Amino acid sequence: MVFLQTYSFFGPQGERGQAVLKALAGKYGVKGPEDVIAPVGTANAYDGMHLVALALEQAGGTDGPKLREALENLKAEYRGLIKTYRRPFTAEQHDALTDEDYIMVVWKGGKIVPVSAK
Repeated sequence: MVFLQTYSFFGPQGERGQAVLKALAGKYGVKGPEDVIAPVGTANAYDGMHLVALALEQAGGTDGPKLREALENLKAEYRGLIKTYRRPFTAEQHDALTDEDYIMVVWKGGKIVPVSAK
């Protein structure tokens, strides 16, 4: 079965992916990408929390309207797991991911791995 997801810890990892895998190994005993039970949730939560942290800093606190304004007008660029985010949200667009941010994966040998381009 082939399907879409936003991230995989299989294959070559960038600096951020390597750091996250190392942190997961230290804290939860993850030995490799197959041990990351919810890679998409992990990547989305990791990137999302960093984006919220940037917005909190930009807003100067947790006031709801100020935080929303900061999220919709983030000035800082963030190099996340899934992608590099440049103004990921607007007043009209509240999903930081686009069509280009998805990868094809397949269930193979008990693991969800990216489909290899041939």
